[in-house]
Amino acid sequence: MKINRRLLPLKIHYFFFLGCMSPILPFLVVVALDLGIPVALQGTLGATCLLTTVVAKPIIAALADTFPKYRKAIFLSMLTAMVGAYCSIWFIPAMRGLPLLKGQLVRPVVMPENFTKEGLHSNSSSSEDYDSQPYFVSHHKGSCYIAVAWDCVASCSDPYMCLGANETYTKFNVRRISDKNVVNSVLEDTASFVSDDSIDDVIMSNGSVEPVMRNASEQLSYSNPSEHIYKLEDVNVSWEFMHQYISLECERAEWSGENCQAVWHYWEFWIYICLLLIGQISFNTGNSVTDAIAVDSIGEDQGSYGIQRAWGTVGWGLMGPISGLLIDLWSGSSVTKDHTPAFLICFILGTLDIITCASSLK
Repeated sequence: MKINRRLLPLKIHYFFFLGCMSPILPFLVVVALDLGIPVALQGTLGATCLLTTVVAKPIIAALADTFPKYRKAIFLSMLTAMVGAYCSIWFIPAMRGLPLLKGQLVRPVVMPENFTKEGLHSNSSSSEDYDSQPYFVSHHKGSCYIAVAWDCVASCSDPYMCLGANETYTKFNVRRISDKNVVNSVLEDTASFVSDDSIDDVIMSNGSVEPVMRNASEQLSYSNPSEHIYKLEDVNVSWEFMHQYISLECERAEWSGENCQAVWHYWEFWIYICLLLIGQISFNTGNSVTDAIAVDSIGEDQGSYGIQRAWGTVGWGLMGPISGLLIDLWSGSSVTKDHTPAFLICFILGTLDIITCASSLK
């Protein structure tokens, strides 16, 4: 098989160009969700980026035609802006920070007949074991609350009387309960446990002092108690750990509530929009310019455009599964995925692409 060495840099460019985008573009929705941007809003952002690209492409093309000597500089600038914008998304922190819940570990008053004090087993599939699951009453009274949180770790002042004492690093999920029957049962158990004259403070693992509710009437004074009851998933809790005051630190959460501040009140949201616009415009425009360069380089009888373009498909199809595998290995058993390998692949391949184009593109 004869290889046209003159077109070899074009094949390498296609491979690096689409290969560096394969680990990023399919996961943008998940990455934005980790930052706290709702999925519904991301659809609007995607449409806005496409409309902006339609306007930006003719402007960039006009600049390239007006200043032909700077076409190479314009193309390299687009590649640099694309890699820099997408990789910079990696450094944007979550809008609301890491979720933190503090409260009391409880159980419903009505327990199934087959319940024993040896422990509560969350992996049971029987409907009778539903009420044997541990619940968590959060002391947060705000109307902006956590609906569901992933990869939570429990901590408390006494490590031997805390959830997960035997498995310190066990991660689990918590989900808000809206079933009124379950909520009333959980609150009834909490109220029956706390006496009217109890005045205690709980020292958390980070050294902060959190006041607990002083009496049962205060515990039942929530305007909407269902916002504060959570079910712990995929975790075993022994009977002796019930009614302990714990702190749950989670990796990611979904926030809900009428008074939750909208995402456009956060600077992280606007930074993400700017980087997304720059990245999308640079990628789509660079893709079109690359096709024009390929056709011009190949000529009439010096090769096939499809063969050159196929190397981009190879890069896209190869780096996608590789990045997914590395993300799973990097994240371990966590439900929340760490996309660090994807951004590293984008940076490495994108940098190699810029170097290849700068050294071989005419």
